[in-house]
Amino acid sequence: MRSAAKYAATAGVAVLAWLFLWPAALGGFMTYVVVSGPSMEPTYESGDFVAARSQSSYEVGDIVVFSTDNGNVIHRIIGDDGQSGYAMQGDNNPETDRWTPTDNEVLGEAVLHVPGAG
Repeated sequence: MRSAAKYAATAGVAVLAWLFLWPAALGGFMTYVVVSGPSMEPTYESGDFVAARSQSSYEVGDIVVFSTDNGNVIHRIIGDDGQSGYAMQGDNNPETDRWTPTDNEVLGEAVLHVPGAG
């Protein structure tokens, strides 16, 4: 009886780890980034660790990670929509981004921030 409970607990932990920790690159829902540069100050600083979880939809005000030809970027959605492309801007940037990611290019919304852990 105890070993059945241990197996069930182990299976439960494995499912939770897959849902909340497993990287998107391996079929999970999470994307991990280390902030590089001042564009998101004071919200995030260079060297901060951020975990982003994929969502079914995103809204203006969400901080998201999205893919570009030069790698992943973490900025805030400031307008538009996921079909035509979101207007994006770093909190410390004076102008909007040249990138307008669609829902397919957004990897996830920031859900965990660990200052200086990157």
